[in-house]
Amino acid sequence: MTTPTPFSGVPESTGTASGFEGLRVIWSAGGLWERFFLLCPLWWGIFVITLLVVSSAQSTDAFLRIFVVAFSFVALVDAWWTPIASATVLEASIGTGMNKSDENARLVAGYLRSLAQGGHWLQANLVSFAYLAAMFGWGFVAVEFERISGSQNSWSFFPLYFASLIGLWSAYRLMLKQFLRAAKQAGYPILFPVRT
Repeated sequence: MTTPTPFSGVPESTGTASGFEGLRVIWSAGGLWERFFLLCPLWWGIFVITLLVVSSAQSTDAFLRIFVVAFSFVALVDAWWTPIASATVLEASIGTGMNKSDENARLVAGYLRSLAQGGHWLQANLVSFAYLAAMFGWGFVAVEFERISGSQNSWSFFPLYFASLIGLWSAYRLMLKQFLRAAKQAGYPILFPVRT
């Protein structure tokens, strides 16, 4: 359920830059937002392992719910990458082989600078942080679902969870389309690449 992102500056290897080189560029050029979200998979992994240990005495249904929440984290991957793709990181990535299009990275960086928000898309950064909080919340709900819902029907968790996930994904996609429209109106014709 990944949505295309205009931030072609995030490291997607084109064969000329290694993954470690991309991480190094992001770490050295980025600030607090970028580094926090770059480490997001680490925070998530530690959290999920903790939940699995805590729920080990519970039913296998709790394990299944935790695994579903854990792996569906990647469905919102573009929401996690958005804060990393600041103007500073995009500018540092130009010419490194990290971008599908250096010109597109330059356009995104220019538009982010024009927003006068320190080279960030602040609204999306806050939404990404809220999404992360929501995913952590669903992790706790996955462990304690029977007690929270007062029901022994563990399967009723999944429709609620997936409806929430689709809602988050749809809201981010709508925000992204508005961002691209506003950028185009401001003279930054950012491409909307489809991931391969």
